[in-house]
Amino acid sequence: MSSIDDFFRFIRAQFVILAGFEQGAGEGFHLRQKIKAIVADRQAAIAAHKMQSGVAIATTDLDQAVDIWIEVVERRKEERDSARATSTQAEEERIKAEEVRESMVKSLSEKRTFEEVEDAGIDFMSDSKREQRRKTGAARARGKEKE
Repeated sequence: MSSIDDFFRFIRAQFVILAGFEQGAGEGFHLRQKIKAIVADRQAAIAAHKMQSGVAIATTDLDQAVDIWIEVVERRKEERDSARATSTQAEEERIKAEEVRESMVKSLSEKRTFEEVEDAGIDFMSDSKREQRRKTGAARARGKEKE
């Protein structure tokens, strides 16, 4: 079971107690589906208000509570997405660091030449720097040909 299932199980139990249901009377009540329906209705109402007046107004306590719930859920989703992006970025940085470390450990004769790296499509420099190196290399090659 996930923590969200535990959360809804706890909230459902609290709701059953506060609503005064007798033991087993609220068994068929699915709180998660009810909350999804309330949130969907509120989001539709917000969209309708924004189309009419450009502003969505929460007139009741329930509307305000649902708006806060929507914000909390959206914030939680953004935090989860951010954590995934951070872990993906950290993994990419770890792989690059490992490649650099391996390159530093190799002897010069085992390392690839600049042309091999360029042919492999590995991009370690900006386009302007690469173009500058190509021009410099071409100029050197012309200079050696003249000699």
